[in-house]
Amino acid sequence: MAPMEEAGGEADPADDHTEGLDEDGWEDMMDGKVRKRVLKEGTGDAVDLQRDVLCSFEVRLPPEGEGDVLQRRKHVRYRIGESEAIPGLELALRHMRLGEEAEVFCISRFAWGPAGCRAADASEKDVPADADVLLRVKLLDLFPASPVDESDKSWAHRVQELEWRKKNGNDHFKRKNLPLACRCYEKGLEVFSEQPVTAPVSLGASGKAAAAAVTKTLADVASNLSAVYLEQGRNRDASDHAKIAVDSVPKHEKAIYRLAKASFLLGEFEECEERLKELKALQPEEDAAVKRLAADLERARSKHASKSKKLGAALLEAAGEGREYIEKPPPEEPPTFLQEILESIMPTRKQLMLLSLLVFISSLIIFLAPSRYRPQAIITSLLVSTLIFALYTAIQQANEELKESKDK
Repeated sequence: MAPMEEAGGEADPADDHTEGLDEDGWEDMMDGKVRKRVLKEGTGDAVDLQRDVLCSFEVRLPPEGEGDVLQRRKHVRYRIGESEAIPGLELALRHMRLGEEAEVFCISRFAWGPAGCRAADASEKDVPADADVLLRVKLLDLFPASPVDESDKSWAHRVQELEWRKKNGNDHFKRKNLPLACRCYEKGLEVFSEQPVTAPVSLGASGKAAAAAVTKTLADVASNLSAVYLEQGRNRDASDHAKIAVDSVPKHEKAIYRLAKASFLLGEFEECEERLKELKALQPEEDAAVKRLAADLERARSKHASKSKKLGAALLEAAGEGREYIEKPPPEEPPTFLQEILESIMPTRKQLMLLSLLVFISSLIIFLAPSRYRPQAIITSLLVSTLIFALYTAIQQANEELKESKDK
């Protein structure tokens, strides 16, 4: 009987996907913060960390998700464990199987949080800030775990990764999620870190064209990363990566423009002008953004020239008078009324020393005086000390006035 039981009588508990579900079929994945409901069963094993998944999903707002679809993402590739997908989606993907379709509910903290998610174009709507979301997810494909060392990856694997990193980065940039766009582009550049790109010998005659295509894509990624850095105010990084793109593809118009803009923001006007000349030669009709940058450069150079002219005139004037030009410091602000009062009542160092001495002598007299004469000793000490201090202050002020009259 044992073989019969093993062969088919009882189901494996691991195959029972109904365990732990509520009456509506929802599986609680994190104390109600993330829930999943299977709409169509998949096959195979669950997704491991570091595996790439290809999925599509729609974004709606709860409670029932029957309203308009706010956003659609089609054929998006993620690497599980990199936290590029929102936390609720990544957690759900880890518990899905190939071909599975599911609804996933996420509270705001496991979705897009206080930032929300901008629409990529006019066909979408923004996900509001702090909004809970309801996703409809399809797991379309699974890929083997990616080797840690880039040199261990096949040419095809590396080309695919470069392409999907670029695609994801572009989507994040459209939605103004600059940190994620930056991360995708940086990881894309890491895929082919060697320069120049050399295709494997196995590609034969098509190897040269394949290497050229990869070089062009790398230039696009470097140029796009430059655009992200410009948005973040990292102008030197923007200049460096735009140069990488231009060095690889000399007629890359977007990279040349971003290099010109970064140079302008860094105050490198000669470099900016040279790059604008290159763009003018490449563009029969100048782009509006290029025209604005050229106008900004002209104004900045004019302002710089005016400032230099004033400085030159001051230098010539100083040279004509036989003296060294010293730039005048800005005039000091006059003291406020409160500052004047404080300065007038603050004692000098000598006055503080006299006060300390008078206090010490008065305390000694009061301490040594018999108890029946102590009140008189206190009054006498205060009067004498005050008189001595006033007399000293008057003599000191008279001496200062006498000194000032002699100096004049």
